[in-house]
Amino acid sequence: MIVVGVDAGATKTSVIVIDLDGKKIISRTRGGPANPASIGWDMAIKTIVDTIRSALSSTNEKPRIIALSVAYTGWGKYLSKYREALLKAFPSTEIAVLPDDLAVLTTCYPGGEGLACIMGTGSHCVGLYHGKTVRVGGWGHLLNDELGAYRIGRDAIVEILKCIDGRSTTCSSLYNSFLQYIGVDDIYDAIDKIYSNPSLSKTIIAGFAREVIKAARNNDPIALRILENLYNDFREHIIALINRLSMKDASINVCIYGGLFRGAKDILAKYLAKPVNDGIGINIIEPKMCVECGVIVYALTKILGYDLEEVLNSIPEECYYT
Repeated sequence: MIVVGVDAGATKTSVIVIDLDGKKIISRTRGGPANPASIGWDMAIKTIVDTIRSALSSTNEKPRIIALSVAYTGWGKYLSKYREALLKAFPSTEIAVLPDDLAVLTTCYPGGEGLACIMGTGSHCVGLYHGKTVRVGGWGHLLNDELGAYRIGRDAIVEILKCIDGRSTTCSSLYNSFLQYIGVDDIYDAIDKIYSNPSLSKTIIAGFAREVIKAARNNDPIALRILENLYNDFREHIIALINRLSMKDASINVCIYGGLFRGAKDILAKYLAKPVNDGIGINIIEPKMCVECGVIVYALTKILGYDLEEVLNSIPEECYYT
């Protein structure tokens, strides 16, 4: 049986094609960004469809199911829109579209419950406890997303501009890093590059988070303060989940997923693992498998009714993180 898993996000679209009977990966393909909030619906759908078609070019067999994880769902409002577009492109194929938080929960706790936070370009946290699901954050980069790369990049740029204005006495190496990152010699050219590329500004700002993490590793005071603020907001997210789910555990696992965390877990884990409240300890854990495989597990078990253990035993070893 051929199945397809898709992780469509703000930075890239990843597709995996798996032969479950042979327990092997047929192909893995990567496409461009696919968040309609950034590039529009038509381009987002085209990117997803083109990337799936490219991945399926390695086999002549028709997939049993295409499972898609997407960040931009309008809290479930747009799931049917994605599904209709994929059905049009791949008729007579079972289509499953999941919000990215459900997909991440599956990658972290296959068949189980727990808390998880997505820390990529954007961010939000989700919890599943005693059958109840609660989501915190994820209101978009303009209003929220406090745990994502966009927030880190934007906060750093704000601090740089304060220093230039003379509103801050704490300046740092981030100014030179910012100019080098943008590829200009003048701050006005840097700002012009951001504002003159509305479709890319989100990606440009989020990308600067990597330089902020580097500066934090070198004990830059502004970078360290930004990460401390990140922890404070992380703490608020987790406390909100604990309260809304009525969790009474003294030690709680929080699974962190996303490119921001993967690229900086050596320093971020030190902040995020702090206790969030008196008597409540936090254990930072990582996903057991990639999201592309996680959505396949969810779709086969929750939608098509396959046995969880049989599905997990049919997933290739390459799906799992070691």
